[in-house]
Amino acid sequence: MLRRALRPLLAVLTVLCMAQTGWSQAERYELDALDQWKKVADIDPSSEEAQLLAARRALIDGEPARAERLSSAFLERYPLSRYRADALLVRGDAKRGQDEYEALFDYEEICRRYPGSAVFIPALEREYEIAVTYADGLRRRFFGTFRWVDASEDAEELLIRVQERLPGSELGEKACMSLADYYFDKREMMMAAEAYRIFIENYPRSGRVSKARLRLIYAYLAGFRGPEYDASGLLEARAKLRSLQSLQPGLAQQVGAESILVRIEESEAAKFLSTAAWYLEVNDPISAELFIRRLVQRHPASIATLEALRIVPAVVASLGGAFPELAPAAKRVAQLIEEEEIQFGKTLERGLALFAEAASQVKKSGGRTVSAEDAFRLHDTWGFPVDLTQVMAEEAGLTVDVAGYEALMEAAREKSRAAGGAETGMHFPPDAIAKLEELGVKPTDDQGKFAGKPANAT
Repeated sequence: MLRRALRPLLAVLTVLCMAQTGWSQAERYELDALDQWKKVADIDPSSEEAQLLAARRALIDGEPARAERLSSAFLERYPLSRYRADALLVRGDAKRGQDEYEALFDYEEICRRYPGSAVFIPALEREYEIAVTYADGLRRRFFGTFRWVDASEDAEELLIRVQERLPGSELGEKACMSLADYYFDKREMMMAAEAYRIFIENYPRSGRVSKARLRLIYAYLAGFRGPEYDASGLLEARAKLRSLQSLQPGLAQQVGAESILVRIEESEAAKFLSTAAWYLEVNDPISAELFIRRLVQRHPASIATLEALRIVPAVVASLGGAFPELAPAAKRVAQLIEEEEIQFGKTLERGLALFAEAASQVKKSGGRTVSAEDAFRLHDTWGFPVDLTQVMAEEAGLTVDVAGYEALMEAAREKSRAAGGAETGMHFPPDAIAKLEELGVKPTDDQGKFAGKPANAT
């Protein structure tokens, strides 16, 4: 390992020796078994090795133009030399200071023709470095003049090549993350999501995997363009969030996973509502009713459900000829909507007053964060949504302790689950109902509940 690490120094040492002794007596040193430098031979000044060392020395001395001339002459004079890959690297490095795009041609030749050479990885490293500068916005030169040419596609291609040529390596890992970040910064969210997914799959033990998991969720969420479009990204984001809660619960609390899940649910509910409204517009009330029913069943607490109930009368009117028994139910739905609106209005009014009081106390104390206890009390006691608390805090120039709020919510859920495990309530033995039937006791008539009437039991 030490030998490999010190090999680059060998070339530098040889060049220094040549500088001291002149071209008439170039010397070569190698490490022996005891890691001691040992002179092994003098280099013939007219040999291939000596000429290549001259190009390297010019590069080290800060003369890239001379290094490029010497390496080009070497490549032309010795097209089949065993030092060809080294000469290409020297020439590429010499070109890079003036035009990195021209240098890429030499690096690419090394990668394609000499993958087993000692300079293969250095060439890949240089390609990665150039790709990162292109991804950051550096433009290519236009025929060696001004930087006018967009190089974003070159950055993408180079980062992909590095991954393919050195999979599983640290350099491949860096290239994979850089490509994902490149897509994310350009707001190509579906491409970013796929790149982060590949990173998590290929580098599950990486120190960057937490970042990849979060960015994957954000990319899926940002990729959802609205209720009129495909919602598969929402479903993926929800699945990844729940996976994050299982794998890294601390990180999930830190980013407010529960609040994000609530937003996902609202977005998914809005998708159902939009679909139902579209079916109603094209005069397909049966399909509209199907999606409204799914919405109410899957997202009963969402705002979209309340909005969906508003269009129920229109759906019932469209179905009235075929299903006249639905007309009374429409009136009951309208009544329920009115009651829900009144209740929500009271909740909102009370929550606004309590939030204003909490925000005032925070500002008076010189703080910038609404406490987890205040956010939890607003939600748990008064039914004030934490999402709304966050929005109002942001408008007031404050933040909310979401992680603390999530911890309190989880503690409340644990307490509720523990209480639910107690043996309470009425229990019937398996044959109880059969015995009641034998005694002539009629079952409860609960049909009235569908019309908003009380149920009568014997």
